[in-house]
Amino acid sequence: MELVPDSSFEAMKATNTPHGSQLTKTHRFYGQRFFSSRFSLLPGAFLSGILLVVPSPIAQPQEQPAQPGPSAPSYEQVMNQLAQPFLDQRHFTMGGIRTRQQAEARQAHVLATFLKLLGGLPNNHDPLNAQVVGTVSGDGFRVERLIYDSLPGYHVTANLYLPATGNGPFPAVIYHAGHAPFGKTEAYGLGANLARDGIAVMAYDPLGAGERLQAMNPTTGKSWAGPDEHSQAEISITLLGDHVARYMVWDAMRGIDYLSTRPDIDAGNIGSFGCSGGGTLSAYLTALDTRVKAGVVACYLTSYQELLKGIGPQDGEQVIPGQIKDGLDFPDWIELAAPRAYAMVSTTEDMFPYAGAKAAHDEAERFYQLLGAGENLQWLTGPGTHGMIFPMFSQIEAFFHHWLLHNDNPPAALVAFPFKPHPELLCTTTGQVTTALPGRTIYQVNQDRASSILPAKAPIATRHDLEKLQSRLMNEIPAVTGMDAGATTLPQFDVIAREDRGDSVVQTVVFHSRSGMALPARLALPKKAGHHPALLITSERTMEALFWRSIHCHGHPARMRCGPQWARCSREPRAPFSTAKPLSECGLRT
Repeated sequence: MELVPDSSFEAMKATNTPHGSQLTKTHRFYGQRFFSSRFSLLPGAFLSGILLVVPSPIAQPQEQPAQPGPSAPSYEQVMNQLAQPFLDQRHFTMGGIRTRQQAEARQAHVLATFLKLLGGLPNNHDPLNAQVVGTVSGDGFRVERLIYDSLPGYHVTANLYLPATGNGPFPAVIYHAGHAPFGKTEAYGLGANLARDGIAVMAYDPLGAGERLQAMNPTTGKSWAGPDEHSQAEISITLLGDHVARYMVWDAMRGIDYLSTRPDIDAGNIGSFGCSGGGTLSAYLTALDTRVKAGVVACYLTSYQELLKGIGPQDGEQVIPGQIKDGLDFPDWIELAAPRAYAMVSTTEDMFPYAGAKAAHDEAERFYQLLGAGENLQWLTGPGTHGMIFPMFSQIEAFFHHWLLHNDNPPAALVAFPFKPHPELLCTTTGQVTTALPGRTIYQVNQDRASSILPAKAPIATRHDLEKLQSRLMNEIPAVTGMDAGATTLPQFDVIAREDRGDSVVQTVVFHSRSGMALPARLALPKKAGHHPALLITSERTMEALFWRSIHCHGHPARMRCGPQWARCSREPRAPFSTAKPLSECGLRT
């Protein structure tokens, strides 16, 4: 797909380095063919697509007169434009859903696709081994500190907020904490207020937060993986074709299993709440577990059409490989929950675009209406930036009051509980399950799953065995990475600067990918005639730092350093683009 450039070369240099989590479509050179990967949403996307070229007898291109250079789209712009046909196809598909039967068929398709992308759910129902380790009393409520196992040896710490008086059974809300280190104690304000009003709240620590750090450094008391464990864990889990969200959602589902064992909890009236990263998990849980009768999702729901224009995809559990390619978008989580009660909560200045939230609501509203449940979907909105939902707490409480207590009397007035650390709510003796209890981390859980599903490796005893393996890998590696066959013609490149360095010539060049993205590189060519071997150098180091150490062309291989870091680290002056030439005209061969 050829794209029309729409930004300057200087803008390309400033923006072609990927940052954060991006929609990726990588390009690699393999033999004589290009392959381009499937669409996938992955954290920390990397730019690739640099050619290995070998200099033949030097026939240097003639320098062209200075001409206005063409602009080049940024990395993000290319990725977004490549995503657009899939978003357009989904929009067309949703426009064709006009009956209840079609809506229900869409739900079945989305559910199957979602579970496939997650790698399924663990579906393990071993004993919960739940234990209440203590109780803390509050003003009109009490909090039980508890631990349960969502998988064998995989511990979940949680706080259960209950009314101070009465034996129940009480309806209950699963509270999903967001991306912050304090985990479940985030729930203190809402949990206490709902409990005072007769609704229990179970807040649990999600993977990598609160008392559930998975990569603990016992010396520092901090995580080896830094503050983003849930995204770090996704990397190794993805290698099995699974997704970290399968485990994070399962933690919450097992929490419902635990609540269902308690006589003081009304298991027929379970709700779900979360904001930001917690909103993601609340959206997933409400979509996948029909035991949730009323779901609230705050500061998360939008549309990829709008999100890709700004911050792009976010954390590990929020970014599902293949999601856009397979036709899924944010509204699908809402529609999968229909006709059950649902409340979207949005702030007008959220980093998850408000315009996208409106589009998601409008699509989901029509979907709910097809199922005869238009009144079951609400959209609560208010001014503010990401996470600023406290002014809407009374509306959230009224939503749960209506759908879980089945009572439309005004809820009790909210009590403002100051936000502060609550060490009294810790469930372990050390503050971390990995140091207080024997058990497994998420990494060990993933290793155990790998051992159970990966086939044994065939021994390689003969040359025939090796050739058989190589042949299989030649087919399977492109399939696993999602690469497809591309153009077989030689790519073009522009020489934008040339420098004579004694026995060698150094060129600053820009290759043009099939996607339309400009890929800058440095090319060092020995002046000595003849065919020379070539070395392709890619590194996270800056182009200048690596290049100056590696450029020794006196009879040695030509060396080329290229990669996204050049765009921001090059100190060379801007030069106009020359007329694009195929490599063969520059005395180079592949």
